[in-house]
Amino acid sequence: MRDFTNRALTGAFVAAAVINFGLPLVHDVKRGPSSVDTFELTVSNIALDQSSKIHEFKDVILRATFGQNRVMEFGSGEHWKISRGESRPTAIKIDIDPTWILRDDTMEFRLEIVEKGVFDTVVLRCSQVAREVTQYNRGYQCAIPGETTPVLSYRLAKKGAPPMSVAQTQ
Repeated sequence: MRDFTNRALTGAFVAAAVINFGLPLVHDVKRGPSSVDTFELTVSNIALDQSSKIHEFKDVILRATFGQNRVMEFGSGEHWKISRGESRPTAIKIDIDPTWILRDDTMEFRLEIVEKGVFDTVVLRCSQVAREVTQYNRGYQCAIPGETTPVLSYRLAKKGAPPMSVAQTQ
């Protein structure tokens, strides 16, 4: 009986050690890299080309979603209107929470142009999985499916990094 009690106590101790020390390491995959660098996502403008198949965006906002549950909305009180041939400078800067950058140096985010009404209607969705987030700055453009002119232009970069020059984009 004594041998069984010793084995049971040893087993319980080992199980407690695994739970306390091993599981946090396994479940902590969302923790971002420890870095002194901070990052930001900048949405520079929303534009609708003159030849677009969409006549206008009316009462729209910009919704940004990071990971599965961090949602931010911009322009909620303004309900922007953008017609063909118009561009709206936004200069929206979103500070990137380091926990949004996963251990494998990736970050998943989504930008949506949403028409507000009785029901919200997503007019344009731009989904990204940025890889090697901490390694280099990058710019993105998102167009309406079937069109080539970008509606959204945005940039993921280290905070305070100078804008990309034409030479860097070619």
